[in-house]
Amino acid sequence: MFTEDLAKDWIPLCALADVSAGTATEIRCGEHAFVVFQWGDDFRAAENRCPDCGGALGGGRVEGDTLLCPQSGERLQIPETASTGGSGGFPRTYPLMVVDEQIYLLLRSETD
Repeated sequence: MFTEDLAKDWIPLCALADVSAGTATEIRCGEHAFVVFQWGDDFRAAENRCPDCGGALGGGRVEGDTLLCPQSGERLQIPETASTGGSGGFPRTYPLMVVDEQIYLLLRSETD
């Protein structure tokens, strides 16, 4: 159950049904742009910006443990855990939580 205390830190991002298997789905939330994708049994969210070319990652394919940038073709290694500053050439990632078929994102400051 999603409580009022959790609502202070977690923002609703999208419904599970909005995320297509094998594809990075672009989601806008206020001034932020994210890509959300399924990786195995888990869901991940990252900045919607390729560190290689600066283009959007929305529409990119998830292939094994990589996200393929639809702009540059760069294969970005998906990190095991969320990273505040990007990790190994992958854009910044964000923790997600799924409650009642809804995906919530923990939007942290740059210093967290």
